Amino acid sequence: MILCDAGVLLCLVDRTQPQHTAYQNAVMPLAKPLITTWSCLTEAMYLALHRGGWMMQKQLGQLLLDKMLTIIEIPLISFKFADKIKKQTKFDLEKLG
Repeated sequence: MILCDAGVLLCLVDRTQPQHTAYQNAVMPLAKPLITTWSCLTEAMYLALHRGGWMMQKQLGQLLLDKMLTIIEIPLISFKFADKIKKQTKFDLEKLG
């Protein structure tokens, strides 16, 4: 499993990026798809629109269609758990202060 952010996605489709060829060579032979989140894909689509227009966005979409990219959902419970940890940490720090 390889997680990737917007920077990796953009680099895969933007030939002007210095690491474009290296990323292409690393990703293309993989047997399993890259994994990302909706927020990373959204950011990559935004950047692609401003760097290469619709055609670059289409290339990103093609990664999904070709099953080279999979979107994972972040469960709501993850956010609730993170909020609980934040509240607990704040309480613990207040006790120390």
